[in-house]
Amino acid sequence: MKKIFRKKWRLAGILLLILLLYIFWPAQFYRTVSYETTRITKVDDQGNVDYATGLNEQLKGDIKPEENAMALMAQVIPPNQELTRKPPEFYRWLEIEEPKENAPFLQRYAITGSEYPDLKIYVITEKCMQPWAKIDFPDEAEFLQANQEPLQILSKAAERTKYFHPVVTTNVPEKHTSIDVGIVDFLNRQREAANFLNMRAMNAIQEKRFDDAWNDFYTIHRMGRLIQSNPSGFMEDLIGLSIERIAIKGYEVLLSTQTWSVDQIKVKAEFLNKLPTPASPAFVLDQHERLIILDTIQVVYAAKNFQYSSKKYHVVDDAEFYERMVQRSIDFDSLLRRVNAKIDRIVVAMSIPDNSDRFEAMEKIKKENFTIHFIPWKMQLHGITKRSEMIGQWMLQKHLYTIYSIERSASRRRNLLKSTQIAFAIAEYQAREGKYPEKLIDLKLPVDVTLDIYTGKQLHYERWNQGYILCSLGIEEKWKPHLEQARLGGIRLGSVDE
Repeated sequence: MKKIFRKKWRLAGILLLILLLYIFWPAQFYRTVSYETTRITKVDDQGNVDYATGLNEQLKGDIKPEENAMALMAQVIPPNQELTRKPPEFYRWLEIEEPKENAPFLQRYAITGSEYPDLKIYVITEKCMQPWAKIDFPDEAEFLQANQEPLQILSKAAERTKYFHPVVTTNVPEKHTSIDVGIVDFLNRQREAANFLNMRAMNAIQEKRFDDAWNDFYTIHRMGRLIQSNPSGFMEDLIGLSIERIAIKGYEVLLSTQTWSVDQIKVKAEFLNKLPTPASPAFVLDQHERLIILDTIQVVYAAKNFQYSSKKYHVVDDAEFYERMVQRSIDFDSLLRRVNAKIDRIVVAMSIPDNSDRFEAMEKIKKENFTIHFIPWKMQLHGITKRSEMIGQWMLQKHLYTIYSIERSASRRRNLLKSTQIAFAIAEYQAREGKYPEKLIDLKLPVDVTLDIYTGKQLHYERWNQGYILCSLGIEEKWKPHLEQARLGGIRLGSVDE
């Protein structure tokens, strides 16, 4: 009996020793720099892949400073206030000199002494989204007058044919990426500048300067399209689309009030065909967003310390006992191969030309990924390769929401373009016939121009009061309940849920 008891204690001691070795044995992170794993093979002095340089080289290509709209925009859009100024490398990539402190930056409208200066900007743009008179809003009129020079420079920038916005690096650990997220602040300034141009255009409509209003709206439209033509990633792509949407809303008001002739409308409609072409979501994911995702994963590899839960992952400086217990070695080669394979599959799905087939393929991938749940302690039951692949899939899952929203936004963008082209055809019909058409077929447009991207059927068109609604009702007409709200306006383009 005593021998059996001693054997059990020995066994328990051996198991305890194994458990302690398991807990305190240092985790090892393995990674090989190659196209198959990291995509970019250029490394810095510390052995980290230089994703920022790799991404900038792809974005820049053979774009010259005199072609690049950003080379002019950077001279008038104020830098990030938190970072005080853009780093010198930003301007070196643009091949321009850093703006002086007295440069003609866009001024930011703010209440004197206000704790929230941005709030005033929001209030102004909201109340000037419709035609407004300077006599009614003297402060806003004075503000626009003070910004005439930078707004004119922005207009010249929009006339350029190329766009390259360099990304820069940061060493701030909590950012979780070496690519500087300050780019978002700069992009928001671009959207803010678009709102200022919109304000000016709405004032021009009030004063019946319709050509001036058109020029500002078209400048906004080109700004949005230039950004979408060569975005550094999906965040920049979405900002570009939101700027384009500002222009579309402006066209709605302009077409409700203009008094152009048929020939004048034809000239302006032709300009819409000269807008820069947006990069496809598949291309952006494959060539640009992929590098941002891999850069995010590199932060985990470089920190050599990693905590994960069912909801998030992040780098930790000093792992607690439980965190250390569930942290095991990770084979980043297996992890990165799984991530790249999944991205490749999404790129293929995004590239399917048929809309219904593309939606179906994307929905299938979405269901596969969002039904996966990870329990940290159970992860340790797998071998290093399987566990690493699961962690990679789990890391990518955190980016999938953005990827799927981009695909939906791209569909809306295509419908927006169709709606805008049809709206100018309707304006031409009205100038010629003295009334709006009863049906889209009266415009005698090619059938494919009037088809809804989502349904393959004709876009919804209805006359309403002094205007009309031309829009998509969405898949299975899920946006139809929004029609009543849309009928409160004059001309309404796009999707009625916006």
